[in-house]
Parts: sequence; C-alpha cells; structure tokens
Amino acid sequence: ENCIYNIFFRKKYPVKEQQAIIIMQLFLICKKRNVKKLFIATTLQSKTMDMDLISLLINELQSYGITAVFGENILQNSRSFQNLTQNDNILVIEQINVSKHSALKQELLIFREQEANVLGAILLL
Repeated sequence: ENCIYNIFFRKKYPVKEQQAIIIMQLFLICKKRNVKKLFIATTLQSKTMDMDLISLLINELQSYGITAVFGENILQNSRSFQNLTQNDNILVIEQINVSKHSALKQELLIFREQEANVLGAILLL
C-alpha cells in the first residue's frame, strides 16, 4: 500500500500516462498520511538523472499543496544530507542497471537512522 514501484518507459504504455499515474499514486499516499513536505532522494548524480521528471514531480506535487525537495546523492553531498534531516518523508528514485545496490543499502540505513518515513520508490529503466 505504501510502495510506488512503477517503471517508466515500457513500450506498451505512454510515458505521459505512466507519469500521471505515479503522480496520482504519490499524491494519494501523501494525502492518506497527511504529508505536506517530502524529500526526493537518489544515489544517482544529477547529470545521470532525468531532471525533467524531477521537475515534473516537484511541480505537480506543488499543485496539490505538497512541497517536494530534490536532493542529490546524500552519500556524497552534505547539502542534500542537510535537506534530508529537515524532511521526515522520503521518495526514492533509482535507475535499473545504473544505481548500485551497495549505495542504495547504505542510503536506506541512513533513512532508518534518521527515522525517516520512506513513502516508496520509483524505478527508472
């Protein structure tokens, strides 16, 4: 119930439709848990991320009254780590065949130590 696990860019589904569904799922999870602010986390570098997708998520969530903050890899960026400590709710975005399992595991341990609420994950192809 609390996991967002859609994969973008499957050939049989239009990308815009997939994006809309993920945004609606995230909105409903936030509404159910009364989340007004969340941190978008990743172990990826911003140069390898789809920043258009990040901007879309932030803007669409804002239209629902939810403030989303994107943070680069918290394992390598102190400002992102600081943003994490100011947000109790986390959305993880990772990329299949790019994200490293060891880095993700380390990131999840930090979330647990911070007692953060991981709302779910979006996996990108």
